[in-house]
Amino acid sequence: MKAIALLAPLLLALPVALPFATPQGAGPAAPASLPLTVAEASSYARTATSAEVEQFVAACAAASPRVVRLEMATSTKGAAVPLVLVAEPPCPTLAAARASGKLAVLVCANIHAGEVEGKEAVLALLRELAAGQHAELLERLVLAFVPNLNPDGNDALDRKNRPDQNGPVEGVGQRANGQGLDLNRDFVKLAAPETRGLVAAVNALDAALVLDLHTTDGSFHGYDLTYAAPLHPATDPALFAFAQGTFLPALRATMAGAGFATYDYGDFVDAKRPEAGFATFDHRARYGTNYFGLCHRLTLLSEAYSHESFERRIAATGAFVRAALRFAAVRADELAALQRDARAAGARLAGATELPRRAQLAVTRARDAVLVGECRSEPDPVTGLLRVIDTGVVRTVEMPVQVTFAGLEPIAPPAFGWALPEASAEVEALLRRHAIDCERLAAPRRARGSAWRIAKRSEAARPFQGHRLVELEGAPEEWSGLLPIGTLFVPAKQPLAALALLLLDPRSDDGLATWGLIGGAAESGPPGAAGEQFAVLRLEQPGS
Repeated sequence: MKAIALLAPLLLALPVALPFATPQGAGPAAPASLPLTVAEASSYARTATSAEVEQFVAACAAASPRVVRLEMATSTKGAAVPLVLVAEPPCPTLAAARASGKLAVLVCANIHAGEVEGKEAVLALLRELAAGQHAELLERLVLAFVPNLNPDGNDALDRKNRPDQNGPVEGVGQRANGQGLDLNRDFVKLAAPETRGLVAAVNALDAALVLDLHTTDGSFHGYDLTYAAPLHPATDPALFAFAQGTFLPALRATMAGAGFATYDYGDFVDAKRPEAGFATFDHRARYGTNYFGLCHRLTLLSEAYSHESFERRIAATGAFVRAALRFAAVRADELAALQRDARAAGARLAGATELPRRAQLAVTRARDAVLVGECRSEPDPVTGLLRVIDTGVVRTVEMPVQVTFAGLEPIAPPAFGWALPEASAEVEALLRRHAIDCERLAAPRRARGSAWRIAKRSEAARPFQGHRLVELEGAPEEWSGLLPIGTLFVPAKQPLAALALLLLDPRSDDGLATWGLIGGAAESGPPGAAGEQFAVLRLEQPGS
């Protein structure tokens, strides 16, 4: 309750009466012309298949011209990934939505297709919008919803998937997509059509706010929902401060007013000794929340508590999305300015501002009161696997909390840019997918800067997401010379300079080198072998 008192002036501008806000999660009845969700119609025993998602979206689009279904991507198994635009007046394309001048918000669900609460909550919200509700949101916002990012995983329904999750009893999909990839580890390499489509849609919309909806994996805290904003310490400082100091506290207070307890996303350092501490997950760009933050977009991760009932999890997720959208509508001008200023600041980083290439967890609060939940386990009568159920018993424990990261190995982007003399077409295409400005040199160009000599290359023993992760050690050395025709040049004076640095630097802990996508500059031999020059040159100035 302390957060509510501190934020009372802000909350005067934020409605707190939210649909799905009763303790049991009961929502408004569906209009007669629109269907119930699969979860609602089955008394929360089932979740929607991809075909049922499409049927529901079609019904919403048929009921209202403001709801427009687009196709964002096609999965590796041939399934469509729908994107639903909601705007007033209606927008038939992403380009039209961007040209509307309204703040764009994208809500993504089911990236992990066993975590289906976001999918069901988004469908219910789409129904409300199709029925003419939430007109105040559409005065300031254009909304894009991806209810089912991972259709292949979604349709791999099995009661044995996520067995310690409390329902739905008829089973959920799997975490991975049809390629066997975790899509929320794919935002550096963009190997999956689903993540490529999502990034392309966010860029086409120029979304200022992105919501990523999940469900927790096994922690035993005492919250209905936990959350995170971008965690990489190279995120624009003003955007980071606004997310941590204004947006998240406001949402936490609004959710409390609606009957939902929320906190930072993470888990206990030692499950048997919660007092040892609570820590968040990861700062790296492979995660969507962190990636979109590095692209100067305010981003929120939502994690419903897996041991509460399926109905309650949908209710908490739906309430969080509505609260975030209402906040964005009230503060639309401020969010737009925050994004615009972050881009301008990004273009000024070259040669001047040091950014961390790596990071480690930091103590955010030396002592905080954290809710520890209690659960009971019971065997599933069909599978025999243990299903974990929240008992509703919660205790408060004082502990250190680590939900931010301290930067390591700082370095400034080069004053002039980066050069990749041997860059493949695939590397160029990947940088362009990231919206990194780059060009192939049409004529030789002299430049001065530094090369990086590889001293040691270490490769992980086991594959991860289809790659053996790489760690490089080495040192820079002065370089000057003539860049040949066809060299891929990446200017440092661009809004995404921080992202470019993290993708191209050999010491980045989540760059293209980490995934083995770039290595040494030699055309033959093992990539990135000791003694070899790294594939990317840092250019401090054009040569004479």
